[in-house]
Amino acid sequence: MKEFKSRIILRCVCFGFAISVLNSSGSAQQTIVIQPGKKFQTIKGFGVSLCWWANIMGGWGDSAMNVVTKDLAGKDELNFNYFRFNIGGGDDPAHHHMRKDGGAMPGYKISPGGAYNWLADSNQIRIVKKLHAVRPDAIYEAFSNSPPYWMTISGCASGNKEGKENLREDAYGTFADYLTEIVKHFKEHEGVTFSRLEPFNEPFSDWWKTEGGQEGCQFLQSNQEKLIDSVHHYLAVKGLLQYCSVSAMDANTIDEAVTGINNYSPATMNKLSHIATHSYSGTQRAALNQLGKENKKEVWQTESGPLNIQLKGLDNYLTIAGRIIKDFKEMGAIIWSDWQAVSLDDGWGLWIYDIDKKVFNRKKPYYIRKQFSKYIQPGYTIIASTGNSIAAINKTADEAVLIIVNEEDSQYTANVDLTQFAETGPAAIVRTSATEDCNSLPKLMAKNKIITYTVPQKSVTTFIIPVKL
Repeated sequence: MKEFKSRIILRCVCFGFAISVLNSSGSAQQTIVIQPGKKFQTIKGFGVSLCWWANIMGGWGDSAMNVVTKDLAGKDELNFNYFRFNIGGGDDPAHHHMRKDGGAMPGYKISPGGAYNWLADSNQIRIVKKLHAVRPDAIYEAFSNSPPYWMTISGCASGNKEGKENLREDAYGTFADYLTEIVKHFKEHEGVTFSRLEPFNEPFSDWWKTEGGQEGCQFLQSNQEKLIDSVHHYLAVKGLLQYCSVSAMDANTIDEAVTGINNYSPATMNKLSHIATHSYSGTQRAALNQLGKENKKEVWQTESGPLNIQLKGLDNYLTIAGRIIKDFKEMGAIIWSDWQAVSLDDGWGLWIYDIDKKVFNRKKPYYIRKQFSKYIQPGYTIIASTGNSIAAINKTADEAVLIIVNEEDSQYTANVDLTQFAETGPAAIVRTSATEDCNSLPKLMAKNKIITYTVPQKSVTTFIIPVKL
């Protein structure tokens, strides 16, 4: 993620929406059809990176850490099961330009000849181990934003002049050895297995500049492939490929990911476990979905948030809710991940915190995310649904989940069409709006397999429906 000059993004209320009509009484109506016969990808889950909040909260003591990690990973709360651990490069100790909310990531090795300091990143390590205690079955991924400063051209872990490439030509093997040694250490000594290793982040971007606020490093196409090859080699020679594979490319935009994957050689694609992208912007979701199918690779949405979005409050949060639907339905993502769990503001964070006072509070995005992540569980399969909605069915095909997002200032009547199921039971309903936080509502029974429901303005509603095919 990179914060830069914002531009206004206007919400479009027409993407994939069923057209609302007016009935004789003047109220808007929309029919939402669920089609269990049209099955798509099976979901692996939801998650978040540990940047940079874990580097802060890992030093706050057990009480705070236990609350956040249990809420993140607990199946009755957010039910996240994908966590991205940031392997810090570490900047020159003489530099003091990194952001103060955890961006000054410690590296594990501060000089070419120095020993590894496995206590350097103790705050983040505490958080990941607590998450692992709650959710040992989760997917744990290690990713890098920058090489250690002493491997760089500029001598700075935030980037090079004018945002150019920054890993020294003679340091590709050294950097790959560094990353894989950390993966090996965590398996053998910390009890956490990283099943994925991502060696770079937003590599096409040119905003990773000397004396910036966070670690970052540009890698253009050929050098991405060079680093992937080197990391794969070190995973192999250290015997780590049996449990850890390489992912790429964590492009900032969907369109960049399409360009990059299209230009990777077959040999490079064969070394990747899956296609990873961020979804801050871009329109080529269908193209990336198709690339995944052609290359027999899953598509993972590994980082997102309200970058460049000037909408505030609930409008901001609902825009991201709409993006979750698009990423699953159009891009075919099997993982959806936030960038920030805890942040200085509620535009990004599910919690906000005051670093000096060491206090934190849940905010509305927490509940909006829970509307998705608690109910569309790992192993559920996305099925077709119309409108600004997403539907999924569980492994045993006896429960369907429907989530409707209304980003607009007006309510409407939804007629949820369940006629393609053999049987349906009373639907449990959970809703988040301006005045509700995952509130449970009275169950609704379908009449002639149609549930009639008033969708409030600016809301997210989740239906949990017993079904038979």
